[in-house]
Amino acid sequence: MTIAARIASSPSSIVVSEAVTADNIAAGRIAGEALGKFAKENWPDQTPVAAILGDVSDPGAAVTARIQGLTEGLRQELSDLSPVQLDSAGHSVRAGSVLAKFLVTQTRRKILVAALDDASALAAKSAVETAGRMSDCVIVSQGADRSIHGGASEKKEIDPANRGSIVLGSVAYFLDRYGYEILPIALRMLRGEQVPSQTSTKHILISAKNVFVEYPPYDMN
Repeated sequence: MTIAARIASSPSSIVVSEAVTADNIAAGRIAGEALGKFAKENWPDQTPVAAILGDVSDPGAAVTARIQGLTEGLRQELSDLSPVQLDSAGHSVRAGSVLAKFLVTQTRRKILVAALDDASALAAKSAVETAGRMSDCVIVSQGADRSIHGGASEKKEIDPANRGSIVLGSVAYFLDRYGYEILPIALRMLRGEQVPSQTSTKHILISAKNVFVEYPPYDMN
C-alpha cells in the first residue's frame, strides 16, 4: 500500500518521489490489542484461542508485517496466546470454509479471529453464524472499506444499530484519503524543502463507537 507523489521539479524533468505508505505493523497491533482487550473484559474466566485468517502465505512485506503486529497486539493483552494461522490463499470463500473446519476443533473454546482483510472477515462471520457459534467468537478486520462500514445507503456491518454483530471493528487505512497527505508533501517538495523519506498514514479502529464520525451517514435525514 504505497503511493508515490512524483513531481517534475525542473524543466529538465528531474523527478522526485516521496512514499506515503501504510504502517502494517501498527495496523495489525491495533487489531490484536482490540481482540485481547475484548477477551479480558468479556471472557475473564476463559482461555481463548486466536486465529489469523486470510492470505497468510503471501510472502509480501505488508502481510508479514501485519501478522507480526497482530501477534504482538494479542500478546500484549494475553501474554500466553499464540495465534494459529488459517490460510485462505486470498479467497474469501475459502476463508469461510477454513474457519468452519477450525471451529469444529474448538468446540468448547472462545475464539478471537483476526482477519487480514474485510472480505475474509465477512466470510468468517457467515461461517460462525452457520456453525451457531455467535456467542463464542469475535472478529476484528483490516481495511475498513465500504463492504464493512457501508456507504450512505448501504448495509453497514459496523453500525451502532447493529448491536448483535460479532465484528468488533476494522482497522482503517484511509486509502481514499491518501491524496490529502500527499498534496502537502508535494507542495513542500516544490518549495525545495526537506521531507521525510517515508510517511506513514494514520490507522485507527473503526467500530460502532466512531464509524459515524469517520464515515457520516449523510442521508440519514
